[in-house]
Amino acid sequence: MTDTELQVMAAVASAIAAGGSLVVAVFAASLAHKATEVARTNLLISVNAQKGSTLSRCMEVYSKIEEDLIAGNLSGSRYFERVWGLHYAQYHLFVLGQIPEHVYIGWLMARHRAYQHGSPQGTPPMSQADGWAHAREIIEDADFTAFIEGFLLDAQATKGTVSGHAHATASRAQPLQV
Repeated sequence: MTDTELQVMAAVASAIAAGGSLVVAVFAASLAHKATEVARTNLLISVNAQKGSTLSRCMEVYSKIEEDLIAGNLSGSRYFERVWGLHYAQYHLFVLGQIPEHVYIGWLMARHRAYQHGSPQGTPPMSQADGWAHAREIIEDADFTAFIEGFLLDAQATKGTVSGHAHATASRAQPLQV
């Protein structure tokens, strides 16, 4: 319970103990309910702001990778290490509920198109298939690699399983030890 809820409950108890009327108690309970609604609304606003910040940061990182590729500052292997490292982070952010499903599927579809038809912006110095094979050697997460392999090869078949996969992965996740 929040401090506001505790204060309202204390006021209700005080009013009842002091012989206050039922009307005062109902009014105080109504205030407690409103305080809870405000607290929930503030929490939702905070969570949505955090998601927006997460999405913005992911887009900034991807833009920087593409800029470095176009400028010729990345080898093929380094480009794919960075791209798939970003997608690995996005995958886990999605599993944790920090990225909306429709946004995550959009990113996956873009990666699928690049894998099937080549990179839309720049041309990495190695193929998408070779880049994925290189990244897969570095990323040692069987859930992620199996999921991505399915999506790269058949996006339409995998598209409908994104949410279920995320929920199954999240349920197997171990809590962080502090």
